[in-house]
Amino acid sequence: MKNSISNIFANLYGWIAFLTMALGLLTALMFGASFVIGGGSGEAIAVLAGKMMSWGIRFAAIAMVVGIVHTYASKEHSLTLKSESKQAAEKAINNAKVEKAI
Repeated sequence: MKNSISNIFANLYGWIAFLTMALGLLTALMFGASFVIGGGSGEAIAVLAGKMMSWGIRFAAIAMVVGIVHTYASKEHSLTLKSESKQAAEKAINNAKVEKAI
């Protein structure tokens, strides 16, 4: 159950982050086009792009919250040691203790 919830949040985070990046790219293209077009039409495009970017910021904030929930639901993050790493570290510590005792 916990694993499926974690997967749902991971997928949701991925889709929202992708949507945010796509919206940012579209906004950048619109600002570039408005600069080239200029005048009243360019101004209207730039205003629309600004409104779209405010939605992009909101989506990014939602993605951040979903990512944090995923991190706590899965109990893993980029600084979490995997079980193999823990075992290797414990083995190295035990070997050091044995060598020191000899």
